[in-house]
Amino acid sequence: MASDQSAALNKRIRDDKRDRLKQLRAFCHTARLGSITRAAECVYSSQPSVSLQVRALEEDLEVSLFERSGPRISLTLAGRKLYGLAAPLVEDIDRLPDTFAEQHEGLAGELRVAAGETAATFVLPRYLKQFREQHPGIQANVKTGTGRQCLSWLRAYEVDLVFAAIDLQPTDVEFRPVLSSDFLLITSEDHPLSGRNSVTPREVCAYPLVTHTVGTYIRQLGDIFLRQQGIASDVVVSVDGWEMIKEYVEAGLGVAVVPDLCVTERDRVWSVPFKYFPPRKYGAITRRDRLLPLAVRRFMRIMDPSIADLC
Repeated sequence: MASDQSAALNKRIRDDKRDRLKQLRAFCHTARLGSITRAAECVYSSQPSVSLQVRALEEDLEVSLFERSGPRISLTLAGRKLYGLAAPLVEDIDRLPDTFAEQHEGLAGELRVAAGETAATFVLPRYLKQFREQHPGIQANVKTGTGRQCLSWLRAYEVDLVFAAIDLQPTDVEFRPVLSSDFLLITSEDHPLSGRNSVTPREVCAYPLVTHTVGTYIRQLGDIFLRQQGIASDVVVSVDGWEMIKEYVEAGLGVAVVPDLCVTERDRVWSVPFKYFPPRKYGAITRRDRLLPLAVRRFMRIMDPSIADLC
């Protein structure tokens, strides 16, 4: 009789542990995606099941984890605290097969990278080609977005590495520079400044400008520089991303200052060296709070052997 009670107790404890893992996975994916429906798709479950798992977790912890307003949900203060504790654990559990395979058999799994459009177009391909030649069994998944989007994916454990320029380094990430890019002034081919080998900031600002959107660091840097020089500017278009800026310059809407990294012979623009800004540094951005997957460390070694030794 006692042995039956002990076996039943042990089974209930095992079931509770399994349920708690399900609850935490449902909670973390819901918090990350902001949607129970999308979380259900991510964990290959149904929307009612995920909703029940979240409700059960709230009852067990005796707190509200989400603020619910119709179809929109957002984390409460308690939810944000729990997500900070649980997200790394859930991520490690989900990646356990790959982590074990790495330690037991060597390189395994996938390479999850995010980058801005410029870096994804002009930098990553040559590194990924070398990586694939050395590790043909590893699939590389690349997401492109703005700098803010890429960092949000990194923080949400959706990618393991971001390759981008970073202007103000947040305390929760590590930035290891790989290359630098000088700035150029670009104009349309028929612009009055085309054919020039040098220009001054005052000459540039005599024409309409195409720049990044207000609030981005690179826009703030340009605005501060012009104020310090006592130069007024006429911004006609504000867009996100160097590639979009080039498109508007090619169309003749204005001139722009861009990193030389994103300008190629195929672009229908005239470029002039613009040494008034320091070079823009691009590199690998990773989380500080976790061990990098082996695939990421191998990829970083390809980009720059010196930074791989620091991982």
